[in-house]
Amino acid sequence: MTATESNTTTALANLSQINVDVRLLTQPQGKMIGLATVEYHGFKMDGFKVFNGEKGLFLGEPTVRDGRTNNFVKTIRVTGDELREVEFASTDELERFCQTGFEISLVKKEANQVHVVFYDKDANRFLAELSNYQVNFFSEIKFTLEDHFMKFYGNEGESHV
Repeated sequence: MTATESNTTTALANLSQINVDVRLLTQPQGKMIGLATVEYHGFKMDGFKVFNGEKGLFLGEPTVRDGRTNNFVKTIRVTGDELREVEFASTDELERFCQTGFEISLVKKEANQVHVVFYDKDANRFLAELSNYQVNFFSEIKFTLEDHFMKFYGNEGESHV
């Protein structure tokens, strides 16, 4: 398998994590026939407009106004999962942790670090598991779209899981 085929296979596998909920309008408004919510790997994005254009259906960018301020508001939110960065004392500790079954979104082997994604309900299990390792530090990483989706674009020195 070539690198291009491998990247395509990975991208297609990641598409299976997309959930789209479309609500059709009772009366179309011009070419707009509905509204959609897209959920992808812990992010929920509301307010997409569904259009029936000349070349078929497509999603328009979300536009939601805050009724109090009349300004547009963000429609993307995290649905309960947390991202933590953990630095282990050694590469052996890092590699052992990578076998635990937690969702690891990024491995920085040169720094003995991982980014771990888990839901609130798994916090106690995560902390109990960490107690079995020599850890230099762990900290919360604020979710941003840029950071969250960078795992699909490869950075030098980082391996993406």
